[in-house]
Amino acid sequence: MIKISGYSDDNIFLEGDIDDEIGCYDQAKYLGFSDGTLLKGYYGDGGIWNFDVINEGSLFQSKTEGSEEEDTNDIVYINDGVKWCVIGKKIIQEVNKKVREDQCVGFSDGTLVNTFIDKQGVFRQIVIAKGDLYKTKVEGSPFERTDDVIFVGQPMNWCIEGKDLFINNK
Repeated sequence: MIKISGYSDDNIFLEGDIDDEIGCYDQAKYLGFSDGTLLKGYYGDGGIWNFDVINEGSLFQSKTEGSEEEDTNDIVYINDGVKWCVIGKKIIQEVNKKVREDQCVGFSDGTLVNTFIDKQGVFRQIVIAKGDLYKTKVEGSPFERTDDVIFVGQPMNWCIEGKDLFINNK
């Protein structure tokens, strides 16, 4: 199981199958999980951490609402089985859009990709995990001046890019 909440005014933490924290002072963060769960976490004006559930994935369990009066934060629980979590500042609206280099990209079907620019200037995408809607990857070529392209099926609920990737090693 994973418990997601926040503390102080600048940290979101994950506890359980994935144990880590991410600094996010004065900015909202999106948390995308391999089961399709998508959350938006932010420190609210009332002085507590809020987590909006944008999409309930297959392992989503529950959300406990925080209280400004009791000074408690929202808490989200996700059941066992999550393989990864990508944390980023935005959701990619166009799934087939080229993302920035040096990013992890998580898709709601469980597909996970790492991106970078190689020495010849080709945009590369390394598939770390293939989700249910993953189709294929076409390799780019420096000679043809083409980049790697990954194809995933539809409907895709969400896609998120970020530099923070947490893997379940348990």
